[in-house]
Amino acid sequence: MRPRGDDGMTLAELLVAMTVFGVLATLLATTVLQTTRITRDSVVREATVQRTSVALAQVSKDLRTALAVGPTTGVQLAFEKATPTEVVFFSSVEPSVRRERLYVSGDTLVRETTDPDPGTTYPSLTFATAHAARTQTVVTSGLDPAGVFTYYLGANATGVPTVAAADLASLTAVEVRLSVDGDGPGEVDPVVLRSTVRPYNL
Repeated sequence: MRPRGDDGMTLAELLVAMTVFGVLATLLATTVLQTTRITRDSVVREATVQRTSVALAQVSKDLRTALAVGPTTGVQLAFEKATPTEVVFFSSVEPSVRRERLYVSGDTLVRETTDPDPGTTYPSLTFATAHAARTQTVVTSGLDPAGVFTYYLGANATGVPTVAAADLASLTAVEVRLSVDGDGPGEVDPVVLRSTVRPYNL
């Protein structure tokens, strides 16, 4: 006859043990998955903040150098076009004045640079439509195209999304809003950075 201490586990005890083990395993797996996702989201967000900050700094630097060009006896303008998704201006960031175009294409922000026509000098510069332009992608992907640029006229504290051609001479500041989604919709909240830029020469 075997002592009672040597009896095996009953079926009920085995089922209870398996249930407890299953619950613990599920809790452990859930914790590991959540930790992994939080870590991944943090890495994605940090990378998105970094590339958005670099892009905003580049755009702001370009806009600060806006410089009026045009005939010496006529109206000189620093900005040629101003809409929520496109701004065209003349920039003194290069050794000579260039025509800069910042525009949204899909979910990217592109910078297009055009040299002045040969034989023209500041301020009476011309830029032929057929002149070769250099392009550079500022924000590679994930940009929200809605309302990237907002404009301020004179001392007006209220920004407008579009500036009419007749009001371009009054444009004194540009607010740049970059909302960039680094990991697709619904995964990580987009990074939103803003900067209000007042050109040095206006």
